[in-house]
Amino acid sequence: MLRVIKPIRFTVVMIIGLSLLLWGGYKAYQTSKDMMGLSDSNFQRISTISIERNEDENNPQLAIAFQGNVVVYNDNRIRAYDINGQELWSREQKIQSPLLKNSKDMLILADRETGLINAMNSQGEVLWTVNIDSPIADFANNLQGKSAVVIQDGQAGGIINIFDELGKATGKVEINESAIMAINISEDGEMMAASILSVENNKIETNVVLYSMTGRLLGGNKYDNEIMSKLFYDIENNLIAVGTDQVVCFDKEKGLLWSKSIPHSINKLSWNNENLLALNLVNERKSVVNTENTIMIIAKDGSIVYEAQIKDSIKAMDSMGSKVVAAGNRTLYYIDSESNKLVEKKINNDIEGIEFISEQQLMVIAKEKIEIIKLQ
Repeated sequence: MLRVIKPIRFTVVMIIGLSLLLWGGYKAYQTSKDMMGLSDSNFQRISTISIERNEDENNPQLAIAFQGNVVVYNDNRIRAYDINGQELWSREQKIQSPLLKNSKDMLILADRETGLINAMNSQGEVLWTVNIDSPIADFANNLQGKSAVVIQDGQAGGIINIFDELGKATGKVEINESAIMAINISEDGEMMAASILSVENNKIETNVVLYSMTGRLLGGNKYDNEIMSKLFYDIENNLIAVGTDQVVCFDKEKGLLWSKSIPHSINKLSWNNENLLALNLVNERKSVVNTENTIMIIAKDGSIVYEAQIKDSIKAMDSMGSKVVAAGNRTLYYIDSESNKLVEKKINNDIEGIEFISEQQLMVIAKEKIEIIKLQ
């Protein structure tokens, strides 16, 4: 005898079945999004700061994180915003070719063209001003606010001027007939390092030299057929030198601590004081269509803790703690080196730059705005 299902019971069964089907499809979709790195749960927009575009190429907009806020220089004015996009203070400062740096307690706004250097506190008040009356070729400072400034007169060589956190000159180093490729200052404020390139008889030679803050020679290392273009100090005051074919780390007393060969050309890199070096490597032997882009993260002991290939051209990169973010034209690539998880986020604007505000907050610089994003 056939059993007849009552209409109400049949409707309930259909609703439950359809609900389970939709829920299962949703979970499968979410899982596939997470596996593909497209989940938006890792990114939450906090605020948007509108920036009036300055079309003067010699006076571009600059943005930097400072004490949990965002500082922007644009159209001859420096402004500070909180992460909710509220303006905290504003100060007019005419600069021909702006340079914006930060330390723990101080902002540096300098003019590359004239050599004027202004140090400001977190309220935008000027602490001190120095004018070296020469174009600035390079500038480096540590968290204490001690700084080193390279000036060049158009010929080979140059002068490195060293200042303390109060803007007082403490030393000077003169380099003759060689190019100063990079400079940096140790976190304890006791040493300055300089990468000095020389070419003789078609032979390239780089000397990475250590100086005291008064300009006294302390020692160094020589590298044949290698250009050391970036220098960093870790929190233990070991020096990391990034070259064309290798990354080396050495201590002033112990010498070489480790070295790591680099298989491809370095396009972008980021170093943070937690001893994490993130590199974007490009295989230039590949064709333009099949360019290989690799993101590699190296720990403080020289070990590779993350490596992956992406199909995008990287325009900017920054890191803080265990987290690394790389930016393509319209995509963010977010990596946590502890979990080795790569997450992608599409952005509706062309990305011009990125910088961490904190380990959970990132600013994304676009053409006419800055977006503050929370990272999960």
